[in-house]
Amino acid sequence: MPFNPSGSGIQPRPGPLQLDGSSDDWDGWHSMAGQMNAHDLRHAAQEGFDPEPMIKACVKVFVTQVTPSYSLPWARGEETRSTGSGFVVELPSFELTNETVHSNAAGAAAGCRCIVTNAHVVENFSLVQVRPAGSAKKYVARVMVIGHDCDLALLHVEDEAFWDGLPLVALRSGLPRLASEVVAVGFPVGGDDVSATRGVVSRILVGGLTDNLCVQIDAAINPGNSGGPVFDSTGKLVGVAFSGLMNANNVGYIIPLAVLHSFILNFRRSGVYTGKCSDCFEIQSMENETLRRRFGLSGKASGVMLSRIPPESSVHGVLKVRDILMEVDGIPIANDGTIQLPGTQDLIRVTFSYLVYRAPRGHLLHLTVLRQQEKLEFDVEARPQPELLLICKQPLPKPSYLVVGGLVFVPLMSPYEALVPRRKLDAVLRQPAFEGEQMIVLLMVLRSEVNVGYEELLGLVEAFNGEPVLSLVQLKGRAEATKDGNLQFRLESGEMIVMSARKCWESEASIFRTHRIPHRASPDLR
Repeated sequence: MPFNPSGSGIQPRPGPLQLDGSSDDWDGWHSMAGQMNAHDLRHAAQEGFDPEPMIKACVKVFVTQVTPSYSLPWARGEETRSTGSGFVVELPSFELTNETVHSNAAGAAAGCRCIVTNAHVVENFSLVQVRPAGSAKKYVARVMVIGHDCDLALLHVEDEAFWDGLPLVALRSGLPRLASEVVAVGFPVGGDDVSATRGVVSRILVGGLTDNLCVQIDAAINPGNSGGPVFDSTGKLVGVAFSGLMNANNVGYIIPLAVLHSFILNFRRSGVYTGKCSDCFEIQSMENETLRRRFGLSGKASGVMLSRIPPESSVHGVLKVRDILMEVDGIPIANDGTIQLPGTQDLIRVTFSYLVYRAPRGHLLHLTVLRQQEKLEFDVEARPQPELLLICKQPLPKPSYLVVGGLVFVPLMSPYEALVPRRKLDAVLRQPAFEGEQMIVLLMVLRSEVNVGYEELLGLVEAFNGEPVLSLVQLKGRAEATKDGNLQFRLESGEMIVMSARKCWESEASIFRTHRIPHRASPDLR
């Protein structure tokens, strides 16, 4: 839930990260491959900036996590502990007309102090603490907002003692240049103290774990580094460390400032993070010359063909299958579906989908299409992908459940996707027809006398007592209303489960006691 810190305003604090002066007391730094040792740091200071503020702006994040149990949905998940990195910032004001801040996002207004880290660092948190570099004291932090699809989160510490003496990093704009030097600061595994690792920018792409704009560097991002700041050779922030690459040496990825800005702006406008916008349609490249001639793409004209437009797409009813998408917001699309990345001097091409990903929710995307050899223009509102019947949003919520006669029913979620036949995937990859519609899965059968012979049955539930099953709430209500006669369940596979209603309810206490089930249904269904 978004956190709105109380108080009478912003307290006096050190200004945004200032990089002047020098430092001579770094002799204790340990020298490793790619690691900045004492000589490197002194040399950096002589070159015109002081690395000490970069170190002091970094904090270690301690997280206690409780992950939901999807195999036993009534059980509490295992409690684990992990660490990551973060850094203190002063949030900027974006140069946009009529910029407004939702009341739930007051703590993220321009000039506010907060801590930036990765979403996966604080995922499923029950307690978050932070410790400044060089300090022995931990402070409790509150999670203001989490954006799992961009792997970013904002934290706030109420204790003013935490902020004393910390240099706040300024969030500027722009992308680092290819081959430019960067320094990743954080708390990777292998030690308890802060670490600085030097590397260069290898490439800029749309991809990585977030399927968004990211920067690849040749400085390794090890476990514990996630969420830490990455600076350029002048000490200016260029991004947030978020992942390494398994089975590869010295390959790391950082989230650039453009994505961080979009995340903050999204939170300010809505009071919650609503997700990045999505195009939600499928395309075919137009690299074949004969195909281009067939659809009237002549000369230097280029674009991609829309091959499928699902009903949940924002362009559904506006664009048509076989339309050739030529431009988005005036930026031409090549025949292979790429664009020249805006805002960089380097020759970098990325998928045109980035133009949608970066758009604020509600922004009107100006689309130029070729339809039956006629050029047309449309304005379409950018919006996130809507929720589908197959729940796959992040973070996955704690599953609801219903236990009847030892049969465990749950809503369809991505952990249960293997229980859906491939022929049924299209039926679940759609928006709910009405609010509250769910696909219900028989997850397991807790063996008991009442369900003998049904132990191996699993899968989608189509009907109960001859009526379609449309939600877990509906199934619970109808099952509980059946006191006599039989409870009849029909699975999507055609298999039937028939049990005596009286025996089901009589055996319930014994089944719950054996399996330590606290209640027939999860709290949200009671």
